[in-house]
Amino acid sequence: MPVGIQGFEEIITRGYAYADKTDLVWQLAHECKVAFLSRPRRFGKSLLVDTMQYYFEGRRELFEGLKICELETEWTKRFVIRLDMSQCGHRLEDLTLNIGMVFEEYEKKYDLPAICATNEGLSARLKRLILTAYERTGNRPVILIDEYDFPLLHSWGNEQAHNDVVELYTSIFPTIKGNSDSLEFVFLTGITRFSQVSVFSVFNNIKNVSVMPEYAAICGFTEEEISEGFAGHVEAMGEENGWTTDETMRKLRKHYDGYHFSRKNMVAIFNPFSIITALDNRDIQSYWVQSGATSALAKFVPDLAKEMDSYENCWVRDRAIEASDVALKQPAVFLFQNGYLSIKEYDGNYYRLGIPNREVREALYEVVLPTMLAREEMKVSNQSRALELAMRAGNVEAMMLNLRSMIADAPYSGKKEGTFNVEERYQYLASVIFHYSRLQVQTERKAAGGRTDIVVWADDFVYVIELKLKQNGGMAAAKKQIVDNNYMEPFAAEGTTVIGLAIECDDEGRGIVDYCIV
Repeated sequence: MPVGIQGFEEIITRGYAYADKTDLVWQLAHECKVAFLSRPRRFGKSLLVDTMQYYFEGRRELFEGLKICELETEWTKRFVIRLDMSQCGHRLEDLTLNIGMVFEEYEKKYDLPAICATNEGLSARLKRLILTAYERTGNRPVILIDEYDFPLLHSWGNEQAHNDVVELYTSIFPTIKGNSDSLEFVFLTGITRFSQVSVFSVFNNIKNVSVMPEYAAICGFTEEEISEGFAGHVEAMGEENGWTTDETMRKLRKHYDGYHFSRKNMVAIFNPFSIITALDNRDIQSYWVQSGATSALAKFVPDLAKEMDSYENCWVRDRAIEASDVALKQPAVFLFQNGYLSIKEYDGNYYRLGIPNREVREALYEVVLPTMLAREEMKVSNQSRALELAMRAGNVEAMMLNLRSMIADAPYSGKKEGTFNVEERYQYLASVIFHYSRLQVQTERKAAGGRTDIVVWADDFVYVIELKLKQNGGMAAAKKQIVDNNYMEPFAAEGTTVIGLAIECDDEGRGIVDYCIV
């Protein structure tokens, strides 16, 4: 498995597993003049750009046996100007220096030392490169810009640094537009759009392929691609863990699948970084998160802890999703672009977004819970682990001891004023704690006689939980509601031990008062 490898040539020549998407590369190159693709970090954008570079350079030998060979007949060799903005930094001096060094390498190719010796700006140097390449080769060159928004995202919050990046981009992108007749193709990748950056205002023909149905699977893997291309790895993982192939796929699907990028093509996509790493290690862990996926959350979603419940199931206007502009300051759009939310359905005007899989859910709650409890992450993790072990063992006393302690630690001022009532706050806190503890959780589960507050699955045990404030009847009312509405009955057929818990909560938000087993 090509863990951490983003080079197309290395994957092909060294025999790594590869899902062939070269037909989409050919289609994109022939259908668009200027294109932009938004996908979350570590989702295969750089490999896509690398593949495009070799295609435009006419390296047919690398594509033998792949789908593109059935489509391409000419294999024209073009000069490719490629910028990886994630390697250029986000300070103006670093950007200028690193972009200049890239241009210098290309200038040497055409023996243009005068460009390096003068004080010409980057825009003038780029124009000279485009025109020289076209003149010397007779073929229009190609520009590929990977992670174009990296400097913009990392300078966000520092007004001067951010404006410096915007100013630099504003000088470069019009050069591309002004010389478009001399260019064959321009392609940009990134996570989000910044409307104030001239690339999106200058190019009146830029095509945002991010939500187009034909490119829904251009990055990441479908289940069909995994089953066909990585079957041996799936079987090996199952054998090592004592799972059947079907069980292995179910686990992989639960943890890493569930991304949808187009309302007109709802094919489910697996996170490529996580699935490749899991199959290589033959172990299911939160690999995407461990790679630093949550580092930008605090900057762009400052109220995540208070709003977490709403992101489990939220509706966003279609224009906001399809515009993909972080400047709109809609946290749900940022979470969608960054892979924390995915499209669940579309009603003609609004997208319903939700968390795509277990890996992402655990990642979000790992960020949220320490903030909510105002405690160090290590302490939260230790207590959460104790809660998880108690629930998986059916030890209700130990479970409630830890749950009571964790809820008592949450300052009441952390509630969403005017939105949560006190009882809802307890439900939210408990559900976040269970999620953080790596347990399967469902809130407001429909039953014949009403809705169960919380249901938690923990191996051989299912916990059916009802919470009531003391002033609303407390433990007795919670127990009566579980019994009268037969909340536990639907789970009896699952072959697990069903434990009903009636929990009484303090009216002033100070914690759990008492509980009983139903």
